[in-house]
Amino acid sequence: MRSFMETVPLRELRGLGGKLGERVRAATGLEPEAACRELMRVPLGELQRHLGEAQGAAVWRLAQGIDTEEVVPNLKRKQFLSFKSFQPLVPSLEALEPWLANLAEELAERIRDDPTRIPKSLVLQHRGGLEENHARNWTAGKTAALTKTISRTCPFPSGPVSAASIIAAARRVLREKVDAPFPCSRLAIGATDFEEVPRGPQITSFFARPAAPLPTASSSSGRRRLAEEDEETGGSDSVLGDLRVFEAGATRGVGSAMQQPHQQQQQQPHPFPQQQQQQQQQQQQQQQ
Repeated sequence: MRSFMETVPLRELRGLGGKLGERVRAATGLEPEAACRELMRVPLGELQRHLGEAQGAAVWRLAQGIDTEEVVPNLKRKQFLSFKSFQPLVPSLEALEPWLANLAEELAERIRDDPTRIPKSLVLQHRGGLEENHARNWTAGKTAALTKTISRTCPFPSGPVSAASIIAAARRVLREKVDAPFPCSRLAIGATDFEEVPRGPQITSFFARPAAPLPTASSSSGRRRLAEEDEETGGSDSVLGDLRVFEAGATRGVGSAMQQPHQQQQQQPHPFPQQQQQQQQQQQQQQQ
């Protein structure tokens, strides 16, 4: 570890790129390009005198390659990518469609396997016709001289993840963002810029539910609920008592209102008594 750390530039040490790095350079006179072996030679006491006891010790351990922090595994990929190289080259979009469907289905399945995250960006990588020396450079390991691959991005389709939506987005990128999409020697589609799926209540839970109707004394459920409240409040001043009085008064009021027109009709005198008497006599004669 020490032999490896001796050759690492100071600018690549974690935490020495900001204000702490400036303080270290001011205290030691070392430049960012200096090798870490130069910082190793600075005594611990001198670093603590300039940086403080805690920070001085931390910088000294960093220079020695000592890190006591617990390793936190991060096994989640930052990007999902499905790709295919073509030989012979694909000449048209119609010939590319079956491969595009396979790549999209593979990508959608990988995204669905991780339901805790959703991608924000769709990536499309495209390589056109191969340059003349592409195979020779590949064999020689000259990766920088290989035929260039371009990369284009767009927002990942919203809604449930599906191969159909990924295919539609990839077609749109090929037509609008790739100058010469065919012939095609390599195609890749991927998902990146993942974010965690929000947890907790969904947005629909923030809408208030309709208020339940108030119980009435005439309903059985209302009587039970009001009876329970009556027992809890313990007495004569309860809402149930008031509703019972109101119900009884309302019932009597309705009965009186129904009887009142009938009584008024019986007690009201006929406006023409003689005519009423003649009509009664005629009715009796007709019955005889």
